Amino acid sequence: MDVMAAIRAVWDWRRTLRVMRGEYGRARDQQADKSAASTSPAEAQRYNAGPLNPTVMNFGAGLAVLFGLGVQIAVISTVRSGDIDLPTAGMFIGISLALAGAGLWHLHNLFVREPARQAQLAVKQQRSPNQPWLLDDAWAQRKVVDRSGSRTAMFLWVWVVAWWVFCAFLWDFDPSKMAVAFQSSWLKAGLMLVLGVTGLVSTAAAVAAAFRWLAYGASTLSIDTLPGYLGDRFRGTVSAHVPADMPLEAEVTCEDVTVIWTVTPKGGRRKEFIYKPLWKQRWALARDRMTRTSDGAVLIPIDVALPSDEPEFALDDEGGGVRWVLRIGSHLMAENAGVEQLHLFGPQPFAAEYLIPVYARR
Repeated sequence: MDVMAAIRAVWDWRRTLRVMRGEYGRARDQQADKSAASTSPAEAQRYNAGPLNPTVMNFGAGLAVLFGLGVQIAVISTVRSGDIDLPTAGMFIGISLALAGAGLWHLHNLFVREPARQAQLAVKQQRSPNQPWLLDDAWAQRKVVDRSGSRTAMFLWVWVVAWWVFCAFLWDFDPSKMAVAFQSSWLKAGLMLVLGVTGLVSTAAAVAAAFRWLAYGASTLSIDTLPGYLGDRFRGTVSAHVPADMPLEAEVTCEDVTVIWTVTPKGGRRKEFIYKPLWKQRWALARDRMTRTSDGAVLIPIDVALPSDEPEFALDDEGGGVRWVLRIGSHLMAENAGVEQLHLFGPQPFAAEYLIPVYARR
């Protein structure tokens, strides 16, 4: 099988999966200071395609489950007859399991988790009709945990493993023919070089993210003022495993969040978040106010005055609206200096982000 044909086949699989799931992931890594002014109302009306039709999503999920199970049965039968080698069979089994798992996950959320969540939300709204901050479990417990580091590391490692499996899949077709193709075509040789360099860079980023997670783990914000009222103060304490001599800054931001669904060139739909800062306050955290606990964590007190003329926290089901965010980290100073921090060796930069309840008095 020709190398370019193999690449096209895998790319078609990627495009099919993207269309079926509608690019339904949240863009968590969008920059917080990205201005909504970059998209005019006319452009937003033109490109805001809306989410993928729920009926199409549900049909696609069911089709993915049936197709995945069918591929597994076919591959097992082919292996028994000896018409396919084990590495290729393992690859198809992995793809079919991913398809079936994604479909089952969507259907489980649709018919099990979402009805249960709506029922619990209705009960909470009846108990606290004028206290929307109690509808959030973390806020109600006054404990907000930042686990973004673990999610980033897990995503990068899944990406790295999938990338190297893809490269191994290409090489497994016929290494001798591929070597001849590389010698005869600079384009194919350059393509494989790009694949290898991309894999190495992705691996380095995954290792750095893992080092950061192992160095700091999860950090927790304990809320003292529930909620923080506009025109008053927000107080809390952040518990994080950071070195005592690491300079840290804190930032509280009120952001307007716009959700736009765009149509991709391949026919899929992508959900994008545009953040427009409405109000921001940043300050250096004094080391003499921090205390260290017996387990090695550093307690960082947070006390910030809130403006009285900004909107309260209000996000819809898609994540659009107004949100208030507390950010803490050494990366804030690097952002001020225009420096992008990526450390593979040495001390890792600390970064944490928490959504905080800020509301108007009722």
